[in-house]
Amino acid sequence: MTHPQPYSSELTVDQEKSLGSLALRSSFFVLIAKLFRYGFVFLSQIILMNLLSPADFGLMRYVTIVLGIVNLINEAGLGVALVQKKHLHENETASSFSLIIAVCLGLYAIVFLSAPSIASFFGNARLTDLIRVGGLSAPLGAVSIVHRSLMQRRFRFGPLAVIEASSALTGSITAIVLGYLGFGVWSLVWSVLVYNTSSSLVTIIVGNRLRGNFIAVAASMSLWVFGVSAVVQRIIDYGTSNVDFLVVGKLFGEHTLGIYSMAFSVISLPQMALGAVLVSVAIAIFSRVQDDDERLRGAFLRLTRVTTILSIPYFILLFNLAPELMHAVSFIKSSDKWVPAAPFIKILAPMGLLYCLNSFPSLVWIAKRKIKLRIIWAAFSLVTMIAAILSGCSFGVIGICSALCIRAVVFFPVTLYVNYRSFQLLPRIYLRVIAPPLVCGAAACAALWGLGAMDFLHFEKHPYAKIVWYSLVCLALYGFSLKIALGSVFTELFDVMSEAIRKKPLSREAQ
Repeated sequence: MTHPQPYSSELTVDQEKSLGSLALRSSFFVLIAKLFRYGFVFLSQIILMNLLSPADFGLMRYVTIVLGIVNLINEAGLGVALVQKKHLHENETASSFSLIIAVCLGLYAIVFLSAPSIASFFGNARLTDLIRVGGLSAPLGAVSIVHRSLMQRRFRFGPLAVIEASSALTGSITAIVLGYLGFGVWSLVWSVLVYNTSSSLVTIIVGNRLRGNFIAVAASMSLWVFGVSAVVQRIIDYGTSNVDFLVVGKLFGEHTLGIYSMAFSVISLPQMALGAVLVSVAIAIFSRVQDDDERLRGAFLRLTRVTTILSIPYFILLFNLAPELMHAVSFIKSSDKWVPAAPFIKILAPMGLLYCLNSFPSLVWIAKRKIKLRIIWAAFSLVTMIAAILSGCSFGVIGICSALCIRAVVFFPVTLYVNYRSFQLLPRIYLRVIAPPLVCGAAACAALWGLGAMDFLHFEKHPYAKIVWYSLVCLALYGFSLKIALGSVFTELFDVMSEAIRKKPLSREAQ
């Protein structure tokens, strides 16, 4: 009987020594591919907003609420466990693949049988077929989870990002073509199916060939225990992220849900885009330095600083130009069908910025195996989210948005305290990192507000010109003030990135 061999996805000694440089190179190549992907996805979303109705997006939101839960469970948390574990063996990966396939097939059977009941709950019979067909995306996406996790362990983020970008391109083209042909909400459903199918197929072809005993389930028990804990936490998190959609859809119907969902997508865009670039690298890096709090804090602060600097101009423009932006998206056929989302966007914009500032604590907790803390935090977040929504729903969607914004403001100092207790990050150090871009952003926002109050260029009949003018002014003021406040930091970041691209190992100070 042969003993299981260490899996080849382990980092070499040389890679461990140059971990900082490896991470930055990974981030650089991921950034290029992700910018391409999200740039095209953003463009396709705008085109679809012209081709489809808010009700179509509302129906798709119902479907994604269901599929999101399935996608959380179908990997049994093994994807995160495979990345997080320091030493991994062949039998663990092989048996994890078998477990994931069995779980996702069983879950799809449950979804297929329960689709009529779910449709009845939301009061729309069309959802039965939408959920049954859309549910196929769960097993189609799950078959490549192990391969994707192994590529992530080896810091093959460049190929992963290219796979995601090309799959997103294929899925988006599918949605646009079907939307143009009049398929309505089905264009969104088939887009998801095409994306998951192409992504899994290419990942399996490009990724590591699995070896080991595929039925040695006992070998993956430690991963299973960690994974189940992660699943519990992620299910609670998912409830926190979707309970507002559930309430809005149930109380106000698919049209209002479509408007609210689009507003929420708009304010969540920086967190999703930056997270797509940084989160994959962050969880791998945090896991490798999980026992070194000093390096962990340094990596956390650098990621937070980058996220803060890049996201602030977006929210400034959203807050000042929400009506114009929602009118401008209907450029194929002029329409005001998305303008009702503007009040929601203006209220939710501060919450979106706070979400960006708090993008990475949960990844640190996972890397340090503080799953109990993560579950407690997730449960606390869910309870407070439900309380906020219930307190605001009597005032309509505006009330829900206001309550969610107030909750985000109250939550922020609590997060700072939890960070201090979990990995000794002092709140004053964290605030010192984010304060300069926040102050510069506030100055730029005040300047734009002053321009709007004076309105000396009379932009009422020229929304596109107003968007361009305000964007130029905002970026100029924000960039100039940042240059004054953080010039040395920009120089340092440029030098570090140059070293990383040239594949030079970083100095101890840079790491």
